[in-house]
Amino acid sequence: MDPGAPVRRLGLRRRPGRRPRLGGQGLCRWHAHGRRPSRRPVRCDRAHLGRLGGEGPESGSLDRIQIVKGWTRDGQSFEKVYDVVWSGDREPEPGTGQVPPVPSTVDLTTATYTNEHGATELMKVWTDPDFDPGQHAFYYARVLEIPTPRWTTVQAVRLGVDIPDVVPA
Repeated sequence: MDPGAPVRRLGLRRRPGRRPRLGGQGLCRWHAHGRRPSRRPVRCDRAHLGRLGGEGPESGSLDRIQIVKGWTRDGQSFEKVYDVVWSGDREPEPGTGQVPPVPSTVDLTTATYTNEHGATELMKVWTDPDFDPGQHAFYYARVLEIPTPRWTTVQAVRLGVDIPDVVPA
């Protein structure tokens, strides 16, 4: 690990109704909690633990946390998605490094699901394996839940009509 590389710590907990305690961790933590961001870039270097939120009482369990890195080179924009931490015993695909999705428990006849897959908490200390101190890059975390019924499916079941086939269920 490059000693000059920024370390990102991410945590996501399923704790409905609890407010995060920010302490004196600075803007980095405020941004992680969804507060209004500054117009200036915020540098989150070493040892900033950001609780990104959590699963609500009506939410599905957590599938994975991804980091999306973006940068420009020679006038072109690039993005790379890193699967940082995931639930279960899944292993990344050998050729692509992508983690397969969790199985869906969605029942389309009742518009319900179960939380038998996924996790209630995901945490990981992550360092960019492709970090370049001369590269201007941005990072953001993307948190994926397990599959749940789409709102159109829920409404169709409640109304007793066919599920629309023009959008995913």
